[in-house]
Amino acid sequence: MVLQKHFNFKRFLNYLKYDFTMHGKSYLYFAISLLIVIFVISFYNLAKGLPYPDYNFLNSRYRIAFFIIYVISGVTVVGLSFPFFRNKTKTVHFIKLPVAIFEKFLSEFLIRIVAFNIVFFFLFWSVFKFAYFVYLLFEWKNVLILESYGVLEVFYDVSSNLLGAAIFSFLLFVMSFLFANASYFKKYVLFKTLISFLLLGFIYYALMVGLSHVLYDNSKGFNIVFFDRRINYQLNSSHLYFFI
Repeated sequence: MVLQKHFNFKRFLNYLKYDFTMHGKSYLYFAISLLIVIFVISFYNLAKGLPYPDYNFLNSRYRIAFFIIYVISGVTVVGLSFPFFRNKTKTVHFIKLPVAIFEKFLSEFLIRIVAFNIVFFFLFWSVFKFAYFVYLLFEWKNVLILESYGVLEVFYDVSSNLLGAAIFSFLLFVMSFLFANASYFKKYVLFKTLISFLLLGFIYYALMVGLSHVLYDNSKGFNIVFFDRRINYQLNSSHLYFFI
């Protein structure tokens, strides 16, 4: 009975349908815009050609384009969660909906974080494939011949598993931070989130400077001091400090 109060599968599905009815056009327009952006940037990178013969296209331009577009679109999608909160009338309507608070937050989480990440990976991969197909329709002085690559190609050849885990953890933290701020701020969400993020960064920096002065006699000014030690062949204590 307690579980039914906070989560009911049928009620949750009905709410998801309601959300897509209300915001389906916005999701569609964003997906189309993202598709166009990915295609234009992918085709431009392909048409630009190679700067030198042994240039690895997939490990450089493909990966860079992926992360830049991913970060910008991810910040936009997650940062604009809870669109009902942007308007006072819609906020009242949202609160009065016969749906549990947990279900409302869960639906936003699944749409803005889980679904976005899954869709983005396949969308970027498939659009790049299409851009490469269009690229081959034209005549080029030095044609790029790309080997077969998978959806997760962007994560291949990462220098270490720890680095990959650190990048993933940081992106997860940023998305969680954006998601939390979107549920708190009503207007200018992205701007206020940026200010909050910078403020947290400054507090963290000030804390580290303070600890440096307390723990190390040679600390001067606003520098952060720590001793660098080799942990293993891939990891130094400074790297671990940065990842944490």
